[in-house]
Parts: sequence; structure tokens; C-alpha cells
Amino acid sequence: MFGQDIQELRKVYFDAWEKFNQKAVLTPLESIISQAILSHPEYHDFFLDRNNINTTLSHSDGTPHFFHLGLHVALGEQLQADRPKGIKKIYDKLMVQYFDPLEVEHLMIKSLMAFLVESSQQPTAPNEKKYLAKLEKLIC
Repeated sequence: MFGQDIQELRKVYFDAWEKFNQKAVLTPLESIISQAILSHPEYHDFFLDRNNINTTLSHSDGTPHFFHLGLHVALGEQLQADRPKGIKKIYDKLMVQYFDPLEVEHLMIKSLMAFLVESSQQPTAPNEKKYLAKLEKLIC
């Protein structure tokens, strides 16, 4: 999901949630977004009111909620495409270990966030192998 206009990016979340609640056909991206919102009941009512588009809440981990949900969306896209190659296998192993998709996603997005911070401090492109290695460390 790319874009520079924060209002347009946020609107995508409201649109996806509205379509989900209307039981309309969702695009693959809208499906990922609605599943991220669905797994966070604390945001259900928030996304029903478009007047909230300029409101930023904090997730329990301290990150802004749009950022937190954006990490879920990024991970959802990675899992859907199995890119980087092998991420789906890591997810499946973590599911066997934890049995809870939301807990597994939260573990993985915490690693994703740390990886993004580390990568932003490097003059080179992010290294997918380092990202996968960081995720593999989550497996007991």
C-alpha cells in the first residue's frame, strides 16, 4: 500500500471496514485491512465514524493505531505473497507454537518494526535474509 497523502491512506481503512460491514466484495488488500481491524475490536466503532479520519489513537504497544494496523497489513501482504520467500513457513511454525494468529502477528510485526528501524539507519537496501533470520529467532 503506497501513497504520500495521509488522508487518502487513512480513507482506505475506513472504506475497507465499511465494505466489510456491508458484506460487499473486498479486494485482496481490503480483505487484509478488514482482517487487521477485525482482530482489534477496540477499533471497530472507530472505523465506523469517518469523522475519526484525523484522530490518532495509541495502540497498547504505544504505537499510533494506524501505524500498528499498517504493520499488520504489511505482514498480511508478505504472508499472502510468501515474500520474502519463507515467511509463510515461519508463520506456520509460530502458529503451531502459539495457536493464536493475533499473538503470532504481534510477535512478527514487532520484529518487522525493529527491522525497519535498523534498516532505515543503513545506507543500503533492507536485507530480506536478515529480516527472515530475525523472524526465525521467534521460533522455540
